[in-house]
Amino acid sequence: MDIRFSFSRFLLFALGLWVLGACTPVTPTFPVVTQEPGAPLIVESPYPPPVTNTPGPYPPPGYVAATATPSRPPLCQFPGGPTPEVSGSGLDGYVLSEPTVVLTSTTGIGIAAWLPDNERLLLTNYLPDSGNQYIETFNTLTGEIQIYGERNGGETPVWLSVAEGVAYTTVIFDESLPRGGRQELRVSYGNPLIFEIIAEDVFNASLATDGIRLFYFDRAIGDQPQAWNFSAQAPETISFDLTNSAYQKISTKPLTPGATFQIASQPGGTWMAFYGPSLMYLANTQTSQLCEIDLGDRLAYDVQWSPDGRYLAFLSAAYNLSSLHHTSSEAVILDIITGEQLHSDLEVSYIYEMDWGADSRTLAVLAHIEIVDSRPYKGLFLLDAVGGNSRRVLPDQIFGGGSLDELAWSSDGQLIAIKCPIWSESEPMIIEDQICFIAVQNIP
Repeated sequence: MDIRFSFSRFLLFALGLWVLGACTPVTPTFPVVTQEPGAPLIVESPYPPPVTNTPGPYPPPGYVAATATPSRPPLCQFPGGPTPEVSGSGLDGYVLSEPTVVLTSTTGIGIAAWLPDNERLLLTNYLPDSGNQYIETFNTLTGEIQIYGERNGGETPVWLSVAEGVAYTTVIFDESLPRGGRQELRVSYGNPLIFEIIAEDVFNASLATDGIRLFYFDRAIGDQPQAWNFSAQAPETISFDLTNSAYQKISTKPLTPGATFQIASQPGGTWMAFYGPSLMYLANTQTSQLCEIDLGDRLAYDVQWSPDGRYLAFLSAAYNLSSLHHTSSEAVILDIITGEQLHSDLEVSYIYEMDWGADSRTLAVLAHIEIVDSRPYKGLFLLDAVGGNSRRVLPDQIFGGGSLDELAWSSDGQLIAIKCPIWSESEPMIIEDQICFIAVQNIP
């Protein structure tokens, strides 16, 4: 069962000590919540769950796959302007507390995001002896765990601020389909047995939001971006179309309409980034113009806009064509004012993921350090998006467990949530998954 604590006083007191301590290192104390996934849910609705809408026929009537010759978009031209100056003490001004365990689980936990209230985490948690996951929120002030949905597989779920809900995909097995199944797009508002079906078969890695709309690609429609507006509770037309805009740049598997591009939406802005195998496009939502960022023969992943919308950070990976996997990676920051692509000085072989700080100038980065007894050791770094310099923080700590969703920085900049599991001493496996909090202070 879920174990619930009321420990807001402890958390606020600890963070108060951290702020008042200024340059004096203080380790905040966070009570630990131990979660036992798989406990029965007390709900009134029957299973299988009712749905609040009825999807249309699959595939939709009149659907015709694109066959035209791809048309390459022009390269992006940027307005130009001065590069911001590095101010204050830069990365040296950051003081981080020692990590404190706040949540444990006997199965794998994933950190999807901090919610905008800076109090709740959006998590995924595997059920024991099952490939299914719960999608849930963890309230860091009260210890409450609220389950939003259960699914079979899928990429990182997306929090929808205006709807106070979660969008996620789940596998629906169907042997009549060429792939043996489909990825159904659902939205839940807090009851795991009641959800909306938004689309029957989406590209599960394409989900994105601007807070009001949910963006995705529908495999049955192809490379025409789709949007669902939660204020209007209705689909919304996207003014630009990527149909026949994707071209084969490297010799990977053939591109599939509707499953080529992922999406990153600029916060409060007019730009959307679409990225796929060695392709990255910027689309102006006001003019419907599309242009390309030249990535060479490298792949872009973990693409994220800075909170102020000026920078587009992404991880750039080399690709081993013989074995079709990433072989190395680096962090790149694109300034959409100057057009400059800044490459960090982080000397590591591989970066797993990163997240922006509140100042839109600093990134937290989880990177590969070494392999010891078949265990991947990962370290935490801070990266300056203006100068490209980096600094390892908490060098005596080893982080990470798994391959995705291991790191998130709260939007107020005060806490970093990070995976900090316990590894077996005899074999390379995690015996208890954990999430730690690191309190962050930036001293000018």
